Amino acid sequence: MIRDFSKQTSTFKDSISNSCRAQRKFNTPYDIVTRAVFYTCRMISEQLETEFSIGKNHSYDDIKKVYSIWICMDTPEDIANSITEFKMTKNSIYGTFNREVRYDLQSVIIVCLGKNPLQTDNDFLGALETIFTEDFDSATKKKRLKENFNFELDNEIDGRLMDMCNLSQGIREEGIDIGVNKTLFMLVDEKTYTLEQAYQKTSLSPEEFNKAYAEWLENNNKSQQ
Repeated sequence: MIRDFSKQTSTFKDSISNSCRAQRKFNTPYDIVTRAVFYTCRMISEQLETEFSIGKNHSYDDIKKVYSIWICMDTPEDIANSITEFKMTKNSIYGTFNREVRYDLQSVIIVCLGKNPLQTDNDFLGALETIFTEDFDSATKKKRLKENFNFELDNEIDGRLMDMCNLSQGIREEGIDIGVNKTLFMLVDEKTYTLEQAYQKTSLSPEEFNKAYAEWLENNNKSQQ
């Protein structure tokens, strides 16, 4: 399951739109990287009439760069403990194109966590693996973060850490919170899941799910208008 904690900034021209997601299962019926690319495309298209407009005195140059960051758990051993970026790059096929142009507008970053925080030399990965593991309670996590990764926690950071520890406990396939149902709504809307498949993943009855899905669709359409 996925828990979405997104943030958008749009005050300055060089500001970005980003989405960070925690993915409980890496092996899914779809390719996670492909899905993330789709999300970045949608994040760019949603900027139309908000960040940029088409027409006189308007420019595509106002499009903001977008990031889709996925923190993946339960990953296969061959890709565990890795951080990979997928992005658009220039490739000269013939001749030269010496112009300053903006094409680096979308970036997908896949963070694949391992099962043991001490099996990686990367402190960032080790810290995330400590935070998201379900093997320790929050007090043990804080102790290990300080001892193994020299994390000094003030009150604000400690509060955020508690939120993330709670998040790690809540990311379960049988979860019944609104975040899980929102994910199912998105999967049905993208036609990745059928309604029948979604019914099997939610604690709601089919009637309750259909009603909540219709409300989500209405709210989502309003936000895009």
